[in-house]
Amino acid sequence: MSAARQLGPITEERFREVFSEGALACAKVAAKLVGLDADTLNEMTDQGIIRAVRRGRLRSWTEADLRAYLLEGPDAPERQRKPKPTSPPGHGRVVPFSKRAGAAKRRA
Repeated sequence: MSAARQLGPITEERFREVFSEGALACAKVAAKLVGLDADTLNEMTDQGIIRAVRRGRLRSWTEADLRAYLLEGPDAPERQRKPKPTSPPGHGRVVPFSKRAGAAKRRA
């Protein structure tokens, strides 16, 4: 890593300590590394300012993504996300419960 792309010596040491144990950091640890509280980190992730990865229901942050936030800041252009696929026509109909198959059996 070039000297221009490094963080300060104290922050570099903190990153080494956290990511020597694993490739991902939980919200509490990641927030502490970037100087935020966990709620703010989650809000910024929801807004697309800081990228996170999902492990089941939980979010985690990689060293590269936290470094990118610290070095490039919130003014960096957002990463392009793939658009969500739309469902084919006819699959989004609303059917009243009473008209659903088997509804007559349930009423009896």
